[in-house]
Amino acid sequence: MLGLIRRISNWAEEALPGRRKALLLFSEGIEGFTAGDFEGGDLATGGQAGFRQQALESRIGDQVKDAVAAAARGNVSIYPVDARGLDNLSITNGHLFLSAMANETGGTPVLRTNDFSTGFERIVRNSSSYYALAYMPPTTARAGTYHTITVRVNRPGLQVRARRGYETPDRPRSRPVAGPLGANAASAQLRAAIDSPLPLADVTIAVFAVPFRGEGKIASVLIGTELSNLALGELDASGRLSNEVELTIVVTGLRDVKSGRTDHVRLALTPERAERTSGGVRVLHRFDLPAGQYQVRVAAKDGNSGRLGSVVRDLDVPDLASGKAPLAMSGIVLTSAHATDLLTTGGEERVTSLLGTPPAALRQFSSDDEIVVFAEVYDRVRAPHQDVVSTRVTNQVGQTVLENVGAVASDALRNDRGVYEHQVRLRLDELLPGRYVLRMEVRAQVKPEVSVFREVPFTIVR
Repeated sequence: MLGLIRRISNWAEEALPGRRKALLLFSEGIEGFTAGDFEGGDLATGGQAGFRQQALESRIGDQVKDAVAAAARGNVSIYPVDARGLDNLSITNGHLFLSAMANETGGTPVLRTNDFSTGFERIVRNSSSYYALAYMPPTTARAGTYHTITVRVNRPGLQVRARRGYETPDRPRSRPVAGPLGANAASAQLRAAIDSPLPLADVTIAVFAVPFRGEGKIASVLIGTELSNLALGELDASGRLSNEVELTIVVTGLRDVKSGRTDHVRLALTPERAERTSGGVRVLHRFDLPAGQYQVRVAAKDGNSGRLGSVVRDLDVPDLASGKAPLAMSGIVLTSAHATDLLTTGGEERVTSLLGTPPAALRQFSSDDEIVVFAEVYDRVRAPHQDVVSTRVTNQVGQTVLENVGAVASDALRNDRGVYEHQVRLRLDELLPGRYVLRMEVRAQVKPEVSVFREVPFTIVR
């Protein structure tokens, strides 16, 4: 078991860099792990010093040490699950061992319970929302030495789950992003920002990525970046506020860079427009990518102030071209009339011309706004039929507060692209400020069991 944890963690370090991973470990623990009394500590609540000492003194000490060190290097949190449930209520040494493995790596155990749904929901919740903290460790530490980490918060009533330590590696393990960044190479500062596992917030960045069907088996992914909080300086001779921003976008796969580009974006804004848009700019580009899972890494440098910003977001590109599914759908573009306030540049014009306003990355709208929803539908059913396209908005408790349902005849798909371009406009007047989810679903009437949907969260403010 320990060897398998080590191998999976090593694989995850190489194949899934720059993101947190969760490892579900279905096991009863290691009953033979009995040396000592854990130095008086309860491993289920954090007797970690005793755990490490026992690990080192036991017959499997080196394997425990290697498994925990590999999980730390690979940013893997271990979530042990004992599938025996309530059949085994006693706190065994095996359970103590599993609890300690979870605590060492920032995970939580699911033990002595038949309510596995709650345990799995907790695992999903912990893996979906977390804080990433980093610091520079001492460079004089001897390779192979173990260093403990303690994370505290000053707000009462909170529980912190974090990795308990790390082992100094034999060699530096940083992996700078390597690969083509397009015709214009990024500066050293932006390459360092792209490689950083933590975002930089001195320049505010919002990003969206929407996959569409492209040529052959390749998808055409529309990536939009919105920058704000830029330093615009003094008025120039034309009465405008100007800046030049260096912007790098890199799309990485599991092991290497798949695509990327660097742009030098020039902007000159009137004082009124600068105030209305927080001195920002929007850049739209298309990237050709095969189906698969990616990370989109974006970094920007403010030319006037030298300040940096960066973000990382996951991208799932579905298979839209193989024909395996009779019904498929692009991602959702969400925008509003106010999106025209922000200066927009880049190489994307088709979607903007269709909607009459550019796509927006910041999914925050006012209650007096009208949002525009756009997606492409790819229907391969040959017989004459209709598709039902529904667009629903639900609030935080799952209630439908807006709905638009319509039928699309298959004749609408018989155009030069074989695509139905669906567009809906929704008024937000009757919605209260808060968080919502927009869901667009397409269902084939001739095959009701065949459907596809996409969801996008958004927020309404006063």
